[in-house]
Amino acid sequence: KPDDLDAFRVDTLRYLGRFPLTVAERNAILHTDVAALYLDGANPYLLRAHCIGMKIPEQVSVGALKRLARER
Repeated sequence: KPDDLDAFRVDTLRYLGRFPLTVAERNAILHTDVAALYLDGANPYLLRAHCIGMKIPEQVSVGALKRLARER
């Protein structure tokens, strides 16, 4: 939702405070750790949408998942 994305960008910590996240989940979001978010159970399609919204290049976000797949 555009309003959610704007709220996330304006005050990320306040926005995240609305959700019951673990410290690890919060850190993964704050550091845009795509692989950690995926391993924590983030839906890959929603994760990709988040990356698009945050203007994270596809090669970076998909690259993180590809590296994860190679490591496993």
